[in-house]
Amino acid sequence: MRLLTRDEIRSRAPRTGWWLGLAAVLLFGVLFLSVRQKTMLSGQLARIERKERLLSDVRTRQKSLLVEIQRLGYPGRLEAIASGQLGMRYPDRQQMVVMLTPPAAGDGGGAWASVLQPVRAAWSQP
Repeated sequence: MRLLTRDEIRSRAPRTGWWLGLAAVLLFGVLFLSVRQKTMLSGQLARIERKERLLSDVRTRQKSLLVEIQRLGYPGRLEAIASGQLGMRYPDRQQMVVMLTPPAAGDGGGAWASVLQPVRAAWSQP
């Protein structure tokens, strides 16, 4: 069996420290990258969930707008509002004036007076 001298012992000792240091740096590098990847994935997941909520809200709004379009497109809606809320009704026969030809343009407006007179009388009646 051979005994080692001081010079031989000192020359071999630092080699183990370098390998341990390199292994520690690699381990911390892998751990850092793992944590960074998990952080990025959680951020992406949060963005996806926000987009899905926004999409759900938009779809709900779209459905309500489609229902409103159908409601507003109902043909009898205007008649129901006019008669129910505004108290309007169809005019009586005496309140209507049918003019088949317009009055002559050169009479100075006298012909319009003959047309408007029955209308004024009809609207003034209760």
